Amino acid sequence: MAIEILNQSVPSNAPEVYGQITKTIINSLPPAVVQGAKVLGIVVIIYIIFLIIRTFFQIRSARRIGKMAENIEDIKKKVDILVLGKKKKEKK
Repeated sequence: MAIEILNQSVPSNAPEVYGQITKTIINSLPPAVVQGAKVLGIVVIIYIIFLIIRTFFQIRSARRIGKMAENIEDIKKKVDILVLGKKKKEKK
């Protein structure tokens, strides 16, 4: 029932009307505004690409830092074992 109501309220030539309205609005704007909007769109696309690339590199560095932290913990445990071994020898 809701679909029937929606189909009745939307005219069949709605895409054509929408296209005509947008063309009219764009043609009524000064060319500088239209050109500025195009440039702004390109800048936004470039910024989104930049964010995707930056996120990729941040994930890579976070993984590297995680591996380094694991290696440091392993080295710390081994040094503790060596230090405890020397202390035991000194006590004897």
